Amino acid sequence: MKIPLYLKVSLVFTLSLVVWAQFFGDDSAGALSGTPTRSAVTQKVQEDKKPVVRDESDELADLFPVYTLPVEEEISTAPVVQEVAFPFQLAGLWLSDSEKIIIITDGTRNWLLCSNCGKKDFIQPGDLITPDWKLQAIEPDHVTIKAMSGQVEKRIDLNSLKIK
Repeated sequence: MKIPLYLKVSLVFTLSLVVWAQFFGDDSAGALSGTPTRSAVTQKVQEDKKPVVRDESDELADLFPVYTLPVEEEISTAPVVQEVAFPFQLAGLWLSDSEKIIIITDGTRNWLLCSNCGKKDFIQPGDLITPDWKLQAIEPDHVTIKAMSGQVEKRIDLNSLKIK
């Protein structure tokens, strides 16, 4: 590989400057070379005796800060009552001469409600539909179902069905 002339000249010039600075340069050049001189050592000892004062500019900058909002805990004095989900909806209505049979569903099971039927499989007012819900009353235009906890009373409107 052939080295160009300008590169040879610059290498010789740089090498001669390094040799001249090493042997004929002043003492301040020694501090730049990495070997501490006596004046640099005494100056460093004097700096170590000075009290260290730090300010905010001495700290390293956080390049990826994480900002979090303070969590405020809500203190509630009264216990929060969770409302029981109402599973029932009106599925159908069966009208005969003297009886009105209402069919409600929870999506998987169906129940037959009747106010003046004495049959075995019909639920009458006051009976339990499920362990959590009780049939309160059957009115001409709505059915009232009450939760066993006694805090929730729901109403199913019978007018939502169209009689054909």
